[in-house]
Amino acid sequence: MLLTSALRMMSGPFVSILIPLIVIAAVLSPASSSSNTDTTYRYGSVYCKLYNCTFKDGVLDFESATAVAAFNDTLLIQGWGILDIKAGYEHPCSLEERPDDGDIVFGAGYAEGILTAHQINNQMTNLFNMFFPKRKRANMLEGIRIWMQQQELWANQMILENPKDYFWQHVNLLEVWLHGLFQGYKAAAKADRSLPTRDLFDFRLLQACGSIGNLITVTVGSKKKDTPNLNAKKILEKMYESSRCSALIKLLPGFEQIFLGHSTWFRYESTARIFKTYDFNLKGTVNKKISFSSYGGNLESLDDFYMVDGKFALLQTSNSIFNSSLYDLITPQSLLTWQRVLVANWLAQDGQQWADLFSRHNSGTYNNQYMVLDLRLAQVEKPLRENTLWVVEQIPGMIESRDLTHVLRDGYFASYNIPYFDNIYNISGYPRMALMFGHNFSYELAPRAKIFRRDQSNIRTLQDMKDLLRYNDYRHDPYSDNDPGSSICSRADLNHKTPVGCYDTKVTNVALARQNRADIIGGPTLGTNLSPFSWTGRFAHFSHQGLPQTYNFSFISVRPRFNNV
Repeated sequence: MLLTSALRMMSGPFVSILIPLIVIAAVLSPASSSSNTDTTYRYGSVYCKLYNCTFKDGVLDFESATAVAAFNDTLLIQGWGILDIKAGYEHPCSLEERPDDGDIVFGAGYAEGILTAHQINNQMTNLFNMFFPKRKRANMLEGIRIWMQQQELWANQMILENPKDYFWQHVNLLEVWLHGLFQGYKAAAKADRSLPTRDLFDFRLLQACGSIGNLITVTVGSKKKDTPNLNAKKILEKMYESSRCSALIKLLPGFEQIFLGHSTWFRYESTARIFKTYDFNLKGTVNKKISFSSYGGNLESLDDFYMVDGKFALLQTSNSIFNSSLYDLITPQSLLTWQRVLVANWLAQDGQQWADLFSRHNSGTYNNQYMVLDLRLAQVEKPLRENTLWVVEQIPGMIESRDLTHVLRDGYFASYNIPYFDNIYNISGYPRMALMFGHNFSYELAPRAKIFRRDQSNIRTLQDMKDLLRYNDYRHDPYSDNDPGSSICSRADLNHKTPVGCYDTKVTNVALARQNRADIIGGPTLGTNLSPFSWTGRFAHFSHQGLPQTYNFSFISVRPRFNNV
C-alpha cells in the first residue's frame, strides 16, 4: 500500500505525507522527436519503480512500460492538441508483474509532464497573469497559498485515517499523480532551458483554477461584497468572466437518437486546449478509460466534458453566487471540486452514485450544475428508463441532486449558468437579481433559455447540434437583445473590454460516446457573419503565450489512439 510504505517529502513550506523521496532519470532532449516526420507528434514510454522513473522518447512499449503516451501538438493547426496515455496494462506475453497503482499514476503524470511541458508553461503563464495582476500578485497568492496548504494537510490526514476506503485511496492517487506531472515537467525543464522553473504550488493552483475566483473572494476581504450593489452592466460583465458554458442534451422526437454537446465560456487566455484520453488500469477503479476536453497541465477537464468508459457522459455549466453570506461556508476542511469530480469519475457506476461520491466533503468552491447521462440506460428507439439523467448542483454548504429523466423525455435538457433546483436558485440569490435586473437571471426567461427552447426542436443530426451550440446571431435574434454575449455561444469580446466568451464546442451522441468519440472545435464562434477573434488591437496586450494568433478552425473528430492495443 502507498501509505504504509510512504516516506516524508517536502512539499513547498510544509510536509506532504503521501509519497517517498523521488529519484528521477530521464532519457530525452529538448529537440528530440520520434521517427515520425510530423514534428507536431511525439510519443514515449515511462518505466517507474517506487517513483524512480525513466522516460524513453520515441518508444511505445506496451509490453513492459509503466505508461505509454502520445501527444500531437496541433493547437496552432487545428485548435486542439491531442494527448493519449495508457498506463498499468501488462502484456499477455510479459513476465513482468503489474506495476503498483502509485507508480502507474505517477508514471502517467510524468509522461504528460514531459510531453506537454511547453503547453503547461503557457497555460500557467496566461492564467496566472489573468488572475493575479503583477502589482497585486504576492498579496493575492499568499492568502490562497495558506488556504490550500490547510486543505492539503486536512486531506492528507483523512487519507491516513481511512486507509481501506476506496474513495480516500483514490484521493491519494490524485496527489501522487500530480507529483508525477510536476516531476515530468521538471525533467523537461532541465533538458530545455527555455522552460522556466515551476514549483509544486503552481501545479496545485492550476488544478484549482475553477476555484480561484471563490478563493480570492474568501481570502481577500475587499473582494467580499454583495453583487447586487453593482450596476446591471457590471454584473453582466462579472457573469461573462466567471460563468462558463452552454450545454444541451437532446432527445429526438421518436427517441431515434440522443445528442449531447457543450460549449465552454471563459477568458480567451485559457485556450491552450488539449483533448485527452487517460486509460489507467488501477485496482478498485470502476472506470478505466476516460476522454475529455482539457488544458495544458490540468489533470481534469475543468469545462467539464467527459466520456467515461462507455458508462456515462458528464457535462457541466457554472453558476454564480449572489448571496455573500454563502462564502462563510467555504472551508479548507474539504475536497476541491476537481478532486471530487475525478474520484467520482473513477468510482461511479451510474449517475446517482456519481452524485453521492461528488457530494462528499464539499469545498463550496467552483459551484456548478452537472449533468450525468447514463449511456447504458439511454437506449435509442426505446422509452427512457429512470436514472438515465441525473443533475447535480453545488453551492457552499449544499449539494442537491435528482433524477431528471422525466425532463429529458419531453425532448431536451439545457444548461446555461442558472440553477435548475429551486433551493439552489433561491439560496444563491438569483430571485433578488431577477427582481432588480430582469430576465438575464430567470431560469425560464434568460436569453439562452428562450433560444434553446425555440431551436432545439430543429435538431435531427450531429451537424444540427454543432450549429446550435456554435449559434450567435445577436444582430438579428430578438432573444439576444442585441448583446453578442447573450447567445448560445457568446462573443462578449465584441463589446467587452476583456477577451471573453465561448471558445470551443464538443458534440457527440450516445453511440459515439460509448466509444469515447466526439467532434470538437476550438476557438470563439464565427456565428452569423462574425469576424474571427485575433490577438490584435485592443487585445494585443493580454497574455496569450503559445496561443493561435487568429482562431478560424473547423470541427475535427477525436477518438482514443490506443483503442486496439
